[in-house]
Amino acid sequence: MLLPLGDLGMAGTTEYKVKIAIYAAPEVKSMSHSELQTHIPSGFTGTLMEWVDPKLQIDGLNFEFGYDTNNNPIELSSVELKLDYKATIFMSEKIPTSSQCYDAVLKHATEHHEIDFKGLIGVSSKAEAILRESTEKMLNEYKNDLIKLKRDEQSAGTALAKEASGKIQDEIFIPILKKSADIDTDANYRPLAELCDQYK
Repeated sequence: MLLPLGDLGMAGTTEYKVKIAIYAAPEVKSMSHSELQTHIPSGFTGTLMEWVDPKLQIDGLNFEFGYDTNNNPIELSSVELKLDYKATIFMSEKIPTSSQCYDAVLKHATEHHEIDFKGLIGVSSKAEAILRESTEKMLNEYKNDLIKLKRDEQSAGTALAKEASGKIQDEIFIPILKKSADIDTDANYRPLAELCDQYK
């Protein structure tokens, strides 16, 4: 997404990029049955047999500058935010891995995970708009002083990544997780209950 820097008082254009590395295969671990119950979501009644822990984490943020003949930064050429999506599925240690219950519960948990990561595909434009908004706020705080920004590149990048990723979490990722919760219905739980009652 190419965005003009004219409204920021600088010549040229800034390219805003958000790259999300998606790890489609979740890690599967066992968890004690009692600890698993501490992750029961609000509004859920019953016994939790699995918990999907999806995470969208910062992998880094890079600034690219344009320079004059004296090697002073005169434009912000690009801002790139890198994020990683990974998920861990925790299964109750009460469920034998060879059981039909285990297979059914793992399938249900994997459906949550697939909704989560597939929801992140195609969100680049919205995420880049958030990155632009956060960058403009930062530049206003720096009063468009690119020499100072270059000097503070590491700390400024860390702060910008934290702010932009936080907004991406709130405005993009959390709504996806809420959509994922829509599959937690009585109709979907009934077959699991029939297979897993003995392990509750």
